[in-house]
This record gives sequence, structure tokens and C-alpha cells, in this order.
Amino acid sequence: MAGHKSPSADFTSAELNSLRAIRRSHGNNREAADAVRESIQQRVDAVLRARGRSPRDASSRGRSAQDRSSQGGSSRGRDGGAVPASVAAPPTPATISANSYVWGYNFVLPNAAVASLQDGGNFPELLGAIPPELEPVSQVVEAYLEDDLASVRAVDEGAGVYLTATWTAPEVLVPTAVGWEFITSWLPDSGGSSLVLDVAGASTEPGTPLHIWTYKSSDNADQQWTYASDGWIINAESGLYVEIADSDPSDGATIQINHFTGAPNQSWSICGDGFIRSRMNGNVLDVSGGSNSPGTPIISYHPKYPPTQSPGNQGWTTNFAPSLSCNGLVTVISNDTPNELLITLSPSDGTLLTYPDSPVQLVPPNSVGTYVSTYNTDNEVTFAILDLAISPTNPVVSFEVHQHYCLYEAGTVWADTYYMGNGYTLNCQPNDWYGGAYSHVPGIIVASITGG
Repeated sequence: MAGHKSPSADFTSAELNSLRAIRRSHGNNREAADAVRESIQQRVDAVLRARGRSPRDASSRGRSAQDRSSQGGSSRGRDGGAVPASVAAPPTPATISANSYVWGYNFVLPNAAVASLQDGGNFPELLGAIPPELEPVSQVVEAYLEDDLASVRAVDEGAGVYLTATWTAPEVLVPTAVGWEFITSWLPDSGGSSLVLDVAGASTEPGTPLHIWTYKSSDNADQQWTYASDGWIINAESGLYVEIADSDPSDGATIQINHFTGAPNQSWSICGDGFIRSRMNGNVLDVSGGSNSPGTPIISYHPKYPPTQSPGNQGWTTNFAPSLSCNGLVTVISNDTPNELLITLSPSDGTLLTYPDSPVQLVPPNSVGTYVSTYNTDNEVTFAILDLAISPTNPVVSFEVHQHYCLYEAGTVWADTYYMGNGYTLNCQPNDWYGGAYSHVPGIIVASITGG
């Protein structure tokens, strides 16, 4: 970025603070969020003009977050609500993703994206769904890549590149390599050396199983991995992806490497408590039988809380940032009655309702209400369901849904039923601490209301 002027003076402190507030509140206030984004957009337009570029007009200014969800990647709509998974096509190995933080942002360009751009690929077409507050600065990133793709290629070590900037200087993008890292088991071998995730026989063949092996100080590409923001764990030696073989949901299923498919059995969350959790079924990477012998297979197994308990065969240490998806709770309430029900909800302190906009929702007979919440501490939401024909104030069903803090229980979810009356019945899955409480990541609770 040599010779490029930092535009930090063009952004007022109030605007930057407002932008940070959008991130913290997940854009719950649509009008305020759009106003701040438009203000930031105007500053970005000025930056682009200063660089001799024409800003996009309002009708062609990028794609919305939901439009890009068809390209792939996680997203929240412009109103802060989660974009339903059913409308999002799986991302590809070349999909560019982005993360927004209080201090700034980064865009993550996989190696395949860097190669595609070098071959004339189009940045907007490679860009997956991104946080809505990053839509304006995505144009700055696009301009940077057009001007200085050579700098990006120069730092790519085969796993891709981060482009990072702060809110105080959002045009000053710094390219750094996405690193290859070891994934180290909490089990030491008998000699006290580190045991790491390893491809059996250093093979590059699809279908090769994974096991633990003693750390090798050289010739160790079969022991090195990168973690893509869409949840993929990729081997440095082969470029293949970690998966649950045959999408087998049972405990003891084989963990292997395979070509990219984009299926849920290849998607993982690296959680802050040490678990590496499948997004297909909530199972975790497990060293079979708790053995610390090199060559012990890695299997899929339900999580045992906490991962620190002996023998620690489900705990892993990595330098990858914990996946943010382990602090999101989705509650689906199915009204399986002949009556219209009023669903009201109350998040606890530290819990944010990110979808829908209103904490009150009428759900017709044989219909479904979906609620998405995230949290800073424990995730807890109280639901009160009313049949207005019986009472406008007294619920016929009430219950709480919970999700543990990511750094403690990696998104464990459960529900507590407080009251059922007037012929109504509530069924929740999962409905207790253990017994299925590990669920999916992000946590999913499915509740059915019958009777009436």
C-alpha cells in the first residue's frame, strides 16, 4: 500500500463508534445500521475517487448479504437476522470470507481465490456472504486487489492470505499468510513428546484415515493443517479435507481425508474449550480408547464434558482462532395445534436476539417460529406461549433455552420446561444437560407444542 493515503481523518469518531456498535448489536436497529453504513459508504466513495476510481451507484453497489449467501458463507441479513441455511448454497474452496471485529476487519482469501484472481477472476463473484457492516469496505478491498495483487501472491504460502485493516485506517490493508499449523492432542505419549493429528503413512490418497503420531520437526507436511473460516480443515501435504467417512453419524466413525465436497461431514468448529466439533452431528475428534500410542486412530465420538477430564483424548490445542459459530443458538418452535399462538420471549442479560426483529410473534396453526440468539456470557432465553382465546397474560406453556459459554462448554444447549397447562404439551430436544445436549453447532433446540 505504499503511496496510498490513509483516510482515517475522513471518518469521524462518532461514525466509527457507531460502526462498532452495529457489530455489537448485530444490526438489530435496521434504520440506525443502514444510516451508519451509508455514512461509511460515502467516506469509502471519497477514498475511491481519490484513487481515481468511480464509486458504484446505489443500484449497483455490490450484492446484499443475502444475495451473496447463494454464493456461500455464513451471513446475517441486513436486518441482523440470520439468513436461513436453506437459501445458502455451499461455499467453494475459492470463496472469499470476511470477519468484523471491534478493532477492524479482515478478508480471508483461500489459495484457490488468489489463484483465481491471478487468472482474471472477479472479486465480487468470489466473495461469499459477509457481515453487512463490511459491504462498503469490500469495495476498498476489491480496489486494493486490482492494484496490488502481486503483494498478496508474494505472501501466500499455499494456504491463502489474510487482508487486515483497522477502523482507524480502513484503507491500509496488510496482507499476511494464512498459516499451516499443528493440531496437538492433549494426550502426551509415553516419552512426554507431543502427539499431533497426522495422516496415516503420510499418504495423499483420498480415504486415508487420520491417527495421532509423534511430532516431527521436519518433513512434516502430513502433520500440518489450515482451518478455513467456513469450517474446513485442510492438510498441507495433500490439500485434502478432514471428514467423517461416509457421513456416518455413529460413535466410532472413521475420520479421514478426502477431496472437497462441501458436505456437512467436512465442516468443523474449533471451539475455545478444546473440542473440534463436527457441524454435521455435534460429535468431536476423539483419540480412540484414550490411548497415547502413536498410530492410534482418530474417530468421531460424542463429547464428554469437560474435555479436561482424564484421559483428555478429546482435547486439542491449535493456533487457529476459535470458531464463532459455537456461541449461536437456534430455537425452532413448531405450533402443532389447531390454534393461533402468541410467542413472546425475553433474553437474559448478555444474550442478544438476532432474529426476528420483534420479541413477540404470532404463529398460526401448524406453522413454525424460528428464533436466533447469541451471547456474551451464557445464552438464555425465556419463552412464554399464550393462547389469546384463553388469556392475554397467562401462558399455556413456558420454558427456557440455554447455551453454555463457548470457552466453557463449547455451545452445549438444553431446555428447561417451567409450565404446561390448559391441555397444552411441550416436547423439546434436547431437553436436559446431557443426553443429546451437545446437539449441533451452532446449538439447535427443536420444540413442539401440541394439544390445545
